[in-house]
Amino acid sequence: MKVSLIVATGTHQGKAIPITRAEFLIGREGFCHLRPASQAISKKHCGVLLRDGKVFIVDYASTNGTLVNDVLLKNEEAEVLDGAK
Repeated sequence: MKVSLIVATGTHQGKAIPITRAEFLIGREGFCHLRPASQAISKKHCGVLLRDGKVFIVDYASTNGTLVNDVLLKNEEAEVLDGAK
């Protein structure tokens, strides 16, 4: 399964970021795989999980939560379908 994030806005708009591991971490900490330089992003903000041929987003109790298709996740997980925002 080929999974990637597409940057929606900003300098890198349209850039594809390939997800190449079962747990892809997003946050400001050095151990995260994607480290946005924004104070709106928590140190360990969220993750993209690949499990059983499906894609999930999990929010790791981030300060601002994680939006998936305009639904706010706070310390929870949601399955993501192709084309999700």
